[in-house]
Amino acid sequence: EPWPDCFTISGPQNAQDRQWYAGQKMPLFTWSSLAQGFFSGRITRSNWEQVKEDFPEPVERCYARDDNWDRMDRVEELAKEKDTSVPQVALAYTLQNPGLDVYALIGTFTGDEFSENIRALEIKLTPEEIDWLDLRRDTR
Repeated sequence: EPWPDCFTISGPQNAQDRQWYAGQKMPLFTWSSLAQGFFSGRITRSNWEQVKEDFPEPVERCYARDDNWDRMDRVEELAKEKDTSVPQVALAYTLQNPGLDVYALIGTFTGDEFSENIRALEIKLTPEEIDWLDLRRDTR
């Protein structure tokens, strides 16, 4: 977990929890929606060793894992195809989680970053793209 008492409903092990939240129609305010900068667009597989000191420790411990690097590769690919950015695709994925009432909490350093992140609301992902981004399928 990124910090003590962190609660998560991500991953296959928490599918039942997500179903409960969906059934209750309970709003979810997702903290660290860009994984503490992992999906900020400033980190790539190829530059990680050079930039990791610029990010909080939990990024390496919790997010810089093989499965998330595979997700990153897919986010980068989809961002290029949709002519958008890594954070926009990552936020669109979070906001379009099927059946959940999600509100992504984000931190930005500039007004431009904030404006860029807001454009994630304009990106439409198909159910196949969502499953592909989350490694639940090999094709979209």
